[in-house]
Amino acid sequence: MIGLKTKILATLFYLMSNQFDGTTREADICDNAERINVIAESVVQGTQNNMCSDNPTKAEQKVCWQHEPAKLAYFITMQGWYESKFEERIHAGKCLRHECDAVFWNTPSGKKIFMYHQARTPWQLHKTFYISSEEWKSMIGTDLASTTLAATVSGRILGFTRNRCKSDLGAIGLYATGKTCKWAGAQGRLNGIFRYYKKGQDDQWVMHQMEEYSKCYLKDK
Repeated sequence: MIGLKTKILATLFYLMSNQFDGTTREADICDNAERINVIAESVVQGTQNNMCSDNPTKAEQKVCWQHEPAKLAYFITMQGWYESKFEERIHAGKCLRHECDAVFWNTPSGKKIFMYHQARTPWQLHKTFYISSEEWKSMIGTDLASTTLAATVSGRILGFTRNRCKSDLGAIGLYATGKTCKWAGAQGRLNGIFRYYKKGQDDQWVMHQMEEYSKCYLKDK
């Protein structure tokens, strides 16, 4: 039986390898091989950290995930993909001026001056009451600890939005808008989540991706 991390790793490898063009694909994806493994491990840990316990408190019931673990893992994975394509600079907290929901100040003369980025991490998280100040400071970085924290917070918000809106579609809508369960782009994202969730149930597809992934470690030997 193929484990959840392997399925997420295969999905990430497939998604990220296909964002490069034909001339640089192999080099670029292999340069990111270790980081892909970190993201996959973080998604799995983030999923585990957000599952409801046997006897959750009322506070926990608002944010914990009450459904299949694999479903949350794919929600976390695909939200990160849709929000940032897991670009390394965004993952590392080095957003460009126009990225990460940048805030600009319009001067009286009409000049736009960059102020700060509202969003951080591959999941483009904003500071809300569900993120502590310590978490907010510690979630930036490509290392396992920072990425796991970011994935855990993303899963926490998905748990909250799913419980609040009572539907998968609403969960995506509230995650995106922060205000309402309805969002025009929600159906497209949800379709993508379940498309790759389904691919992850295909052992042959998963193993093919893993064979390609393993070449990154074999090519220099």
